[in-house]
Amino acid sequence: MNGYRRSLRNGFRRSNEAEVIFRGAPFGPAKAGNTFGKYIFYTKNMKAVLKKKVLVVDDEVFLARVLRDRLALEGFAVERAADGEEGLDKAFSIRPDIILLDLVMPKMDGITMLKKLRDDPRGKEVPVIVLSNLNNAQLIDQSLAGGAQEFLVKVNNSLDDVVRIVKKRLG
Repeated sequence: MNGYRRSLRNGFRRSNEAEVIFRGAPFGPAKAGNTFGKYIFYTKNMKAVLKKKVLVVDDEVFLARVLRDRLALEGFAVERAADGEEGLDKAFSIRPDIILLDLVMPKMDGITMLKKLRDDPRGKEVPVIVLSNLNNAQLIDQSLAGGAQEFLVKVNNSLDDVVRIVKKRLG
């Protein structure tokens, strides 16, 4: 029990299966109690595993929350951005391992964000999966030519499909 109290004082949080350290740098400030702000995961044998970071850029709050919850259950650290501008800023600051990108958003659309991401050296290599309600051949071609690895139509793919593709892309 004494070790448990000490670990809580030092920023640990104990669950049934693991202890988690909340780290601020280099991913930005950690939020205690935020189940999606955990980046370093310690298993029972205290082996550290760095979680893969997923950035969900979508203005649909409900869908973004569902994606965040489902990906977090699969062991990913998930951040959300509500538009292309915020998504670009977060992509450069948190350096995600993969980005799920909607095309139709306020302020900056997904195609523009993808172009700006690929123009910057910090965003050239990050895999991008486009999730859109639009099933337009021109947009699909434009997205794939702009550097997206996959184009998924939201209504044609389940959450399980998205998780499976994210896992496949991250290896």
